[in-house]
Amino acid sequence: MRRNRSRQDQKRIHLLKHFLLKHFLKHFLKHFLKHFLKHLLKHFLKHLLKHFLKHFLTKHPDNLEYKEWKKKALEDLKSRFCAGEEAITHGEQTAKNLYSHLVVASHPNTDESQGDIEIRFCTSDEDCEKAVIDSKVPIIAENQQPLQWKSDELPIKETFDQWRHDEDLMVYVQPSSRPRLKESYEKRTIREVAEKFLTDGTPKDPWNLLDCRCPFPNVHPKFLVSYHCRLLHFIQDGSLKNKSAQRDAASTVEVWQYKMFEKGMLIGQAGANSDFHIDSNGWGTWITVQQGKLGFLFMANFSKEDREAWRKDRGYNNGKVRY
Repeated sequence: MRRNRSRQDQKRIHLLKHFLLKHFLKHFLKHFLKHFLKHLLKHFLKHLLKHFLKHFLTKHPDNLEYKEWKKKALEDLKSRFCAGEEAITHGEQTAKNLYSHLVVASHPNTDESQGDIEIRFCTSDEDCEKAVIDSKVPIIAENQQPLQWKSDELPIKETFDQWRHDEDLMVYVQPSSRPRLKESYEKRTIREVAEKFLTDGTPKDPWNLLDCRCPFPNVHPKFLVSYHCRLLHFIQDGSLKNKSAQRDAASTVEVWQYKMFEKGMLIGQAGANSDFHIDSNGWGTWITVQQGKLGFLFMANFSKEDREAWRKDRGYNNGKVRY
């Protein structure tokens, strides 16, 4: 009797274990697979979208839009100089030189299987940070502007509003009509510059301001304020601390000098082109377009030999001009 009861108890225990295990596995697998597949699908779609956008944004096929831009740019440049005649003004000389480069220019390579990468297009802050560390080619990024403009005004109007109490200050401008054998720049007041830019919509003599003080804060690309992009800050802090942790350890002149190196403002009217040049201070330069469109040409894989040849002849072309 006891033996039969013991066997029955064991059988019940076995059935109970089997029941619990069955239900545990059922619910565990149900919830595990549900959440696992949910997260798997979420991350898969996220990475799929990221790589799709990256592929879409970095290939830049030579389509009609870009061909049309190049065609219009060449027509505009050609209208600014006389073929077969020596340039009289800086504007004519610049247009003539840029035309000779743009006419043979092509899109930069972004496919490693086709040779050296010539430019990188970034779709996220992480991509930008990695590109800054690993890349020696130009970087193009989107949505990196931290400065918020007023929605009811154009940036150019808001810019000159910042100078409304300092309209008598002088600044160097580059009129396209300046004689080629003289300096390319002349001094004008902020008042004259504001009037020129705000009222002259289709200028016959377009102006450039290439090195103007920037009155706005927070103009760096967003990713440059990350933990991995603080080298400039460390250099500044190390140079200014002067063996003291006090805020006033550095002189006002030293602090102001760093501010001037850190940011600047370029304002140009349509047709006020800048010729090929190398920034004099050797700093990494970030250009954020605030209003209008910017056509950008560069020589890919610019070597020391290319630099020396270009120094001797500013019309030098290494056969790798990209736009």
